[in-house]
Amino acid sequence: MKIKNKLLATAIVTGVAVTGGLGLSKVNSAYAMSNGPGNFASDLAQRFNLNQNDVESFLEEKHQEREQQMEQNRTEQLQNLVDSGKLTADQKNALEAKFDEMRTERESLKNQNLTREEMHTKHQELRDSFKSWADSQGIDLSLIRPLGPGGHRHGPGGDDNNH
Repeated sequence: MKIKNKLLATAIVTGVAVTGGLGLSKVNSAYAMSNGPGNFASDLAQRFNLNQNDVESFLEEKHQEREQQMEQNRTEQLQNLVDSGKLTADQKNALEAKFDEMRTERESLKNQNLTREEMHTKHQELRDSFKSWADSQGIDLSLIRPLGPGGHRHGPGGDDNNH
């Protein structure tokens, strides 16, 4: 029974980690927003009789893998835009530096004990600031929107809305 629970928990967490519709960090963040930080790993560990530290390590490992893959995809996307003449090399370098800066800012928000509404406001301020910055750099943000699995754009106006 214990092995079956561990296998089921691993399958659930792995499935959540690799699905294109909801990234692991979004599931964990949404859960934390509604149930308090750290409860996702704790509740999962309790539900399937697992070691909480093992669950937390596994979740962090999957999060890091996803972050690395997203970074690699973005780098390739930006290089393709440079190769096709839609961005200059300087714009690409500026974007990469700006993405690093924004990641640092987002990480610092996590440690500020903000309410859900405050966090939403801060994220909107970051997006607005990024849009203004991109305009000042002559960068068309529609070129660099995040791409989903298979290179399809998701969300309003995305390619997958026609499927």
